[in-house]
Amino acid sequence: MNPIRLSVKFAAIEAPEPLDAAIPLFHRFMQQGLVEGLLIDVADYQHVPQGPGILLVGHDIDYGVDETGFVAIRKRQDGVSAADQFRDVLRMALGALQAMEADAEFRASFDPGQLRVAVMDRLHAPNTDEGAAVVESELAPVFAELFGTDAKITRTDRDDARAPVTLEIAVAGIDAEAVLAKLPPGSVPRIPYAAPQSDWDITAEELKELRDSGSDLLLIDVREQSEFDTVNLGGQLVPLGTLDLEIPELAKDAHLVVHCKAGGRGAEAVKQLRKAGFENAWNLRGGILAWIDRIDSSLPRY
Repeated sequence: MNPIRLSVKFAAIEAPEPLDAAIPLFHRFMQQGLVEGLLIDVADYQHVPQGPGILLVGHDIDYGVDETGFVAIRKRQDGVSAADQFRDVLRMALGALQAMEADAEFRASFDPGQLRVAVMDRLHAPNTDEGAAVVESELAPVFAELFGTDAKITRTDRDDARAPVTLEIAVAGIDAEAVLAKLPPGSVPRIPYAAPQSDWDITAEELKELRDSGSDLLLIDVREQSEFDTVNLGGQLVPLGTLDLEIPELAKDAHLVVHCKAGGRGAEAVKQLRKAGFENAWNLRGGILAWIDRIDSSLPRY
């Protein structure tokens, strides 16, 4: 089967608020060549009911963000099998997720272990039991190869003939970098963590030295509760959205180190703290992912 379009959508952990924040992000993607694809323009479809939200339109791939998640849609792949298209769009999508999380000005996060794969070609893959069986026969071996045999695969939208064949994949404890290592290389280098992300970054190695020396510092985790419950460094949980409420409770002379998942939200938090007069506030460059990559690989990635 050689479908015309195939998409991968990751569920949002923390959707961008407002959604308009994706517009300058997507412009940076185009201007700086941070993601793969021949990119053309950014379109705002928020006025369209059940529309794609904010869309980065490309010749060969589209990237989109709405309140429910982030999607990558591979297109113009004449004669390419569904399995190879999926490998291709998954690599592109995961690379874009890394670029999003590394961006200091964009606040959102997405779950690489909760994804929906849609074969957007009702001619080659009608949304019938027979059409879905063809899709699953081609894609199930690739899912097992990349995500393991424990991945839960569910067909959705089976009663709507107008919808594309859609498979929902749930994978516990997915290591996005390990999945990327199994995929063919792309045209843009992957971004496991960014450097620098603010004017007040410290590295994972520097944070370890501070903790090992017994330095009197306060580690502040600005992620969400669900992320903290998945993995944490023992810091004080203060989600970025509530930081302004917590600032009056913090001592102005405190040594603060802030971290998030990949550094973007941490950089924004440090800007707020510095503006409020905290002269000894620092961002962990690359967030908890950098800590896991460089210091403690026993901790789960997400």
